[in-house]
Amino acid sequence: MLGFNIFLASFIFAQTNFSGKVLEASSDAPLPYVNIGIVGKNIGTTSNGEGLFELILPKENAKDSLRFSMIGYESKTILVTDILESKSKETIIFLNEKAMNLSTATVKAGRFTKEKVLGNKSRSKRMVGSFTPKKGYEIVQKIKIKKSPTAIKSFNTYLSSRKLDSLMIRLNIYEVKDGKPGESLLNENIFISNKDITGRLLSIDLSKYNIYVEDDFFIGFECVDYFGKNELGFCASFIGPRLHEKETSQGDWNKINIVSLGFNVNVKY
Repeated sequence: MLGFNIFLASFIFAQTNFSGKVLEASSDAPLPYVNIGIVGKNIGTTSNGEGLFELILPKENAKDSLRFSMIGYESKTILVTDILESKSKETIIFLNEKAMNLSTATVKAGRFTKEKVLGNKSRSKRMVGSFTPKKGYEIVQKIKIKKSPTAIKSFNTYLSSRKLDSLMIRLNIYEVKDGKPGESLLNENIFISNKDITGRLLSIDLSKYNIYVEDDFFIGFECVDYFGKNELGFCASFIGPRLHEKETSQGDWNKINIVSLGFNVNVKY
């Protein structure tokens, strides 16, 4: 019994429950679905709809950094050791809005006369890929463009399964850097809830966001919140661009060389 007590005490001592709230600096309004995690590690979460978060920080990561980031806001980084040594375990994090960068391609909108569907158009249920309902988990796939600049008008995918209690996902678009997803190309968040996922075809109108790209890009989904049992399966195929995934928002990207999901976009160029 003594050995058990010593082990339990050591386990509790080796980690800290870190909780708090993320607010917008200019208004003190809660920021929902902020990405929170140890940089380069699969330890992380997202803030909930009220900006609240809770995260277990292992002491072995004391020398690492904890990052708070969200599309449209400047990221904030804190040393894990400062959190572990702090007497207060509840913290308020303020994020400042970023200055919006508008693509110069918007000035040339009249040039976009040709329309095309780019990406994997699979509708087959013989091969499927499932989306993991875990906060911060993300899957994206590369889209190759035909001409620069290209305007992204919509994102489409066919679902092989859809069993949802409550799910909130974020559509993300990234530049390609060294073959992997790089910086976000979005100026604002694009959220999709289980209420928006009603049929086999999931089509998201992106025309109002004025998204223009100059080169190939990655596009896909990130789970930001969920409740209950959720299953979201996508039609897939052997042929097509390979997926990249990461377990948490601040973790590293990994390439999946097994399947290609039916992710495609309607574009104009």
